[in-house]
Amino acid sequence: MKTVAIGGAATAVSVPVMWDFLGYSFEAGPFVITVCATLMTRLIVSLNTGGRKRVLLDVSVTALSVLVASLWTQSNDLALLPAGLSGIAFGALGIGIIGLAKSQATIAFRAALHTFVRSLGAGRPPENPDA
Repeated sequence: MKTVAIGGAATAVSVPVMWDFLGYSFEAGPFVITVCATLMTRLIVSLNTGGRKRVLLDVSVTALSVLVASLWTQSNDLALLPAGLSGIAFGALGIGIIGLAKSQATIAFRAALHTFVRSLGAGRPPENPDA
């Protein structure tokens, strides 16, 4: 925290801590909150999972959840509370992130294929059956 003297009175000014990664600067507070919330949520989910423990799957899903949550937080420039809530949400979503991405990719691929097939038939003149 900085203390600035203006007219003889000291005023405290809050300056957020900024981190740089690969040329991108971002606030450290929301990032740390997001990572902690995601890790705690994934830990609770994996500890409550019955049956055979799949540690490698849990670790990879946790890493994916942390990555998506932190990217969401930084791209939307969230404050502390929304950052924590988004970390909890992405941590709880877990393996569903893969399902959502897969379904969205399938929808996009089908739409592109449909557009491509329609464009193949659009350039031809109509056939005359009488000729």
